[in-house]
Amino acid sequence: MLNRAGEAVEHAYWKATRIQWNRDEEFDPTYAVEKLIEAGRARASIHLIGMYLHDGRKFAAELLVKALLEAVRQPVTDELEMNERTMFQHYAQEAFKQLDEPATSLTKPLRILSGNIWRCSSIRSARQRRS
Repeated sequence: MLNRAGEAVEHAYWKATRIQWNRDEEFDPTYAVEKLIEAGRARASIHLIGMYLHDGRKFAAELLVKALLEAVRQPVTDELEMNERTMFQHYAQEAFKQLDEPATSLTKPLRILSGNIWRCSSIRSARQRRS
């Protein structure tokens, strides 16, 4: 329904919507993750991914990598609450656990990626503490 309202309305929706665990069978978390990333909310997409990983859902490795990379690139414009930081780290770790599974063919590049993400995250956290 939302995509019939027009691209601008759809973009505004994904820019502002709250992240919730939707158990409706018709809800597609993969679509929601893609839309959140497109709207510049990759960090929120990691939260959504984590919620569904806890429920046993699997995501395509490429989507997980895309979400993690975009989340690192995304500037933090507001002070993050401690819970948000903690849950982001937890959900990112859950994504890496799925990526580390033997069925995933991206294992070696992901080790490099994970080091880069945590290094960027540490630098960003240190900058925020100094501010």
